[in-house]
Amino acid sequence: MTKQRIWELEKRLKQAEDALLDTGLKDTQGKSICAGNVVHWSDGGDDLPIHERIAKRWDRIAVVSKSPDIQFSVIDSPYEATRRNKHTCHYGSFIYKNTSQYLTIVAESVEEYHKLYSNAGECMRWVLSKTNPPKNNPATV
Repeated sequence: MTKQRIWELEKRLKQAEDALLDTGLKDTQGKSICAGNVVHWSDGGDDLPIHERIAKRWDRIAVVSKSPDIQFSVIDSPYEATRRNKHTCHYGSFIYKNTSQYLTIVAESVEEYHKLYSNAGECMRWVLSKTNPPKNNPATV
């Protein structure tokens, strides 16, 4: 096998891997959401002060997967019941209208999320303010 053929096969493999990971969704910043990303999403309420939002809203931090449909597995939330239950939500069955408009990538992986944020409230503050992201957060690049 020639070097050119090997290069072509590697390129095709990379394209296939990218297609498997890509969900086809974009976050609030226009970035492609891929399997493995960690996203913040809510049912709105952006006009509320942070302490009211934590008490009254269903903000979630979830890891994205495709198996075979797009799924969001909750890993964190400032709301105790949501954090405790750790639901997996299937994108096609979301009850929220225009849910994809409320998705924001906050980390490229679960491990990175835990390095960047000490808790869901800190992550929410970053998402809502978008003024002082944690150091070295690739989701802001």
